[in-house]
Amino acid sequence: MKGGNTDEFYSKEGTLNKSQMLVDMHPDVTKLVIRWNRDHHWVNYRPFRKNILKKKKGLTAKRGVDNFGMVLREREKDNANR
Repeated sequence: MKGGNTDEFYSKEGTLNKSQMLVDMHPDVTKLVIRWNRDHHWVNYRPFRKNILKKKKGLTAKRGVDNFGMVLREREKDNANR
């Protein structure tokens, strides 16, 4: 769908609910603003600029890719749904 959920959600209830949810969850870095004649959220990313990831003491991690046991398999064609 064009615009990602536009027809499903935003055409019915607008963008206020989504934006307000983010403000409620992260009031320290977000605020509700009006842009393009509708409600939006604005995020202050400055607090995250110096947020450097640090390895936890005692943690040992494997080198390389870890696929968590997942295996890629070819999907069987389902003719009933075509």
